[in-house]
Amino acid sequence: VLLLVMLAPRSYTAEDVVELHCHGGGVCAGRVLRAVIEAGARPARNGEFTLRAFLNGRLDLAQAESVAELLGARTPAAADSALAGLRGGVGEAVAGLRARCLDLLVELEA
Repeated sequence: VLLLVMLAPRSYTAEDVVELHCHGGGVCAGRVLRAVIEAGARPARNGEFTLRAFLNGRLDLAQAESVAELLGARTPAAADSALAGLRGGVGEAVAGLRARCLDLLVELEA
C-alpha cells in the first residue's frame, strides 16, 4: 500500500488529503478499503473533491463544470475543450466583462 499525503493549501481541494494506492488486485484493495472504513474513513462521493475545491475557492464555477465535462469527454476534441475551460478562460472572460460593466456603470452615474 502506498500512502500519499497532500497538505493544504497545495492539494486539489485546498484541504489536507490522504490517498491510498493498493497493489495486488481487487481482494487486497477490498481488504484495505474495509480496514480504513472500520477505522472511521469513508469513500468520497462522486464529485465531492471538485465540490470541495469550488467551495474552498480553488476552482470557479466554470472550472468545476469543466472538470465534469473532462471526466465525461468521449472524444479528444471534447477533452481539449474541457481542458481549455479548466484553465480558466471562461472565468477570466466573465471577470473582464464584469469589470467593463462596472466601468460603464460608473460613467453613467457620473
